[in-house]
Amino acid sequence: ACTAQATGAQPHIAVIGTGLVGLTLASSLRQRGFRVTVIDRQPTVAGECSYANAALLMRSFSRPKTATIPQLLRWALSRSEPVHVSWRALVDPAMTAFGLRFLLSGPQTEQVALETTRITDRLAQFSIKRIEAIIKEKNLQVPSIKGGVLMFFRDPAKFRALVEETERSFPPEQHADRFRVVSAEECVELEPILAKQKDQIVGGIFW
Repeated sequence: ACTAQATGAQPHIAVIGTGLVGLTLASSLRQRGFRVTVIDRQPTVAGECSYANAALLMRSFSRPKTATIPQLLRWALSRSEPVHVSWRALVDPAMTAFGLRFLLSGPQTEQVALETTRITDRLAQFSIKRIEAIIKEKNLQVPSIKGGVLMFFRDPAKFRALVEETERSFPPEQHADRFRVVSAEECVELEPILAKQKDQIVGGIFW
């Protein structure tokens, strides 16, 4: 692209995917003078990840959805972890193949996972600023709710495990800005529809 600009030719870039990220990127590139072709395997726009994400933008939950080998062992050996992988699943060929792809697709050490979290967080902050700028620039009428996301738990062990994992994922000085550990009473205050289940809830994390 740099060579093309230097010679006066108009750069031509292909963007794979017509989801929120792809379309935003394509729009930004067009504004900078690039020729853009957007490609997607689906017949409709935003037909996969952006569609399945329920229109949620969670800047605070930026830890990658990948696992380290120690995590996988904990998931297999303990039912108190946020995720439990049964031994039956481990010996299933299809599940084993999926697990290997899942493991190899991302960070495989805690240090790399933390560094990836920091990078993803910076990208998330930039993304939210860009979305707000695009809405303003194009005068888009986009109904939105700026609140948070509540994850509530009925199992005390899984609740403690996720709290500990979440606290490890971010520096202590960032905890208050990213998440809040809440009681069952606070869960009901945040989401009144949970009132009938209050006695079953042990606590939650509000992102």
